[in-house]
Amino acid sequence: MSVSILERIPIHASEPPTDPFTLGPFDQTAGFVPIQVVWLYEDAGKAILPVERLRRAMELLLLYYPHVSGRIHVDPQTGLRQITNFAAGAEFVVATCNSRLDSFAAPSPGRIMALPGAGNALLPPFDPNPASASSQPILAVQRTQFVCGAVSLGIRMAHTVCDGSGYFILVRHLAELCRGLAVSSTPTLACPPQIKPFGAELIGSEVNDDVPEPTIFTTKAPSGSPYIPPPYPPIGRFLRFTRQQLAELKQRATEPGGTSWVTTFEALAAHLHRRIYRARLKLFSQDPTLGVLSPPDYLSPVDTRTRLGISEDYFPNALFLSTLRGDDLEHLGLTDNGPLWKTAKAIHEAIRARALTDPAELDKTIRWIARQPNFAAINNPNFRYGTGSFMFSAWSKFDYIDLQFETGLLPVLACPPFTTSSTVDGLGYTLPPERGAEEGDVDVNLVLLEPLWPIFDKEMDL
Repeated sequence: MSVSILERIPIHASEPPTDPFTLGPFDQTAGFVPIQVVWLYEDAGKAILPVERLRRAMELLLLYYPHVSGRIHVDPQTGLRQITNFAAGAEFVVATCNSRLDSFAAPSPGRIMALPGAGNALLPPFDPNPASASSQPILAVQRTQFVCGAVSLGIRMAHTVCDGSGYFILVRHLAELCRGLAVSSTPTLACPPQIKPFGAELIGSEVNDDVPEPTIFTTKAPSGSPYIPPPYPPIGRFLRFTRQQLAELKQRATEPGGTSWVTTFEALAAHLHRRIYRARLKLFSQDPTLGVLSPPDYLSPVDTRTRLGISEDYFPNALFLSTLRGDDLEHLGLTDNGPLWKTAKAIHEAIRARALTDPAELDKTIRWIARQPNFAAINNPNFRYGTGSFMFSAWSKFDYIDLQFETGLLPVLACPPFTTSSTVDGLGYTLPPERGAEEGDVDVNLVLLEPLWPIFDKEMDL
């Protein structure tokens, strides 16, 4: 069971943008962990997703996204992120697998764990070291053909250039062009993307207004001790929450007799945060060598597109982070007898904080970022990653499960694998459920330290 790379083909933009391409304030603060998903298609009785068609679709895609043919450059003095070296190109990888797809049968959710390298072998080659960003393709696509004729597409994008919404816009556009090539040699996109980063014109400009430091960012050095990884490996697993379980969680997560409300995501986030924290308390009490558990800080990304009037076809980053400091366990409902609704209410309020929802406050923050002399010094003062923290994102809202690169050809699996850069203790995502789930179910991929899982499984809290 192995995957062999046959070709690594650079794809160049026929009309590259002006070098350098300056990224905006959102992009200057985005993470370096790439966004990557694998789509898997079964043989439909004929050759599917031909190599030449995919290669041509990528060429056409770069007519609309020419900047992703370059490389990310980070100025060593100012930390400014730009895109340069457009001659390098995006990358198209052609690979084969020497096994049949049906030899990888596995229960759902988490079927990707049975694929080569738990799905990682179906992704384009990548160096996860942030110092290597300047040598890595911003966009890379790997087509892997199995012996039985099935084909997988692993698509990776640099998070510095776009967020999850932008990533799936690009992938849908690639699929649209691929479908179009079946009937035309020069298909076009019905709704082209907006690729100019919001606020990019503010970067490096003379700023006369004295914008105060926002509440969600600082340039002060982080306080406290540096994170020391525990001597246990982080392990990723897939969980499924049924529609009934989610309804029960949402009911319990709503303040009794109050006028407040919470979303299903907030209820699930609260449930997982409490469950993980209690499991960690038990593990740390059982193993004194682990030291002191760090505060249970919480983090979730917030999309600001609607608040800032950004169009739906906007490709670059538009995320800021909602955070909760875990110092006040009573306020967070994380004490022994704390109710779920307290945790959910705290998360609900953090996501809707004025700094993340008021257009005027967002504008001030964007301007503050743009005028910083050292972008590398910008950090979030309200989140301390550690042995007690939890980071949770909503991917179940994205429409990618039924993505068709050929008309009528639906994927049998669409899933982000656990990669070296995403297998981080305390990181989780909600996902659209795999096939076989009931309507309203939600899958979650979650990473915890290996000895936490048996304890977590007993902390059901449902």
